[in-house]
Amino acid sequence: MYIHKDIRVGPFEQLPSRERKIKRGAGRRCDHGDSWHLDAATCRPAIYQRLRAESHRIALVLLVLYPTALIVAQGREIESHFDLSLLGQSWSLRLPLRGFLIAEDRNRTDRSMAMVVARSEASGITVSAYLEAEASVMTADQCRAIYWTRAVNRPIPKTNVHAYRTRGQERGEYFVESYRGQHLRQHNIHAYLSEGTTCVDVHVSKIGFEGAADLPALEAILDGLTVEQIR
Repeated sequence: MYIHKDIRVGPFEQLPSRERKIKRGAGRRCDHGDSWHLDAATCRPAIYQRLRAESHRIALVLLVLYPTALIVAQGREIESHFDLSLLGQSWSLRLPLRGFLIAEDRNRTDRSMAMVVARSEASGITVSAYLEAEASVMTADQCRAIYWTRAVNRPIPKTNVHAYRTRGQERGEYFVESYRGQHLRQHNIHAYLSEGTTCVDVHVSKIGFEGAADLPALEAILDGLTVEQIR
C-alpha cells in the first residue's frame, strides 16, 4: 500500500509476522520479501490467496486511516491494454498487458499518485507502474534520478546494476539471484518517462529468468508504452 510519497509499502509488509511466516513443504518457510510480488511467484497458490485476502482487509483499514487512497477493483483479466492515469488527468499511460491479471489498482483522490500491479501466470512476468505528481515540470532524466536511486538503495542484494537510455526512455536494470534464502533469479528493468509534472516509473520483472531468451518479453512491454489523450 502506498502511504507516503517517499515510502512504497506493499501489502505483504503490512501482514502480521504469523502470516508472513507460513510453513511451505518440509520445514521450508515462505517469508515476505521487499516487494510483495516476490513471494507471489514463489509461495504456493493457497498461501498466496490467504495472504492476499488478509492484505485486502488491511487495505480497508488503511483506507479509513488514509482517505486519500482510493482502491479500485482487483483480480480482473486485462483484455488488451491497461490505461493508467491520475484522477482528472487529460492523458493516460497505456500498458500492453493482454492476458495479465490485475493484483493492485489504486489511485489517490488527491491526484498525487496512481499505480497498478499486474501479473501474467503464463509468462511469469510481473509489471508495476506508478504515476507520481511532482511540484514542477520534470524530464525523464530527472524522474530516473529520483526513482532509480530509491530502487537501487532498497536493501536487496543486486548484481549487474546499470542505467542507460534507449528508445526514448530512461531505464535501469539489475538482477537478484536470491533473497532471504529464496532462490529467485529475478531480472528487473525500470523505465522512466515524464509527462508535464508527472513522473512515470514502470517496473517489469521475471523470477526464474533464463537469460537472453526471456529478455524480449520484458522489453516488449516497455517498448509498447504509449501516452494517450483521454477523450
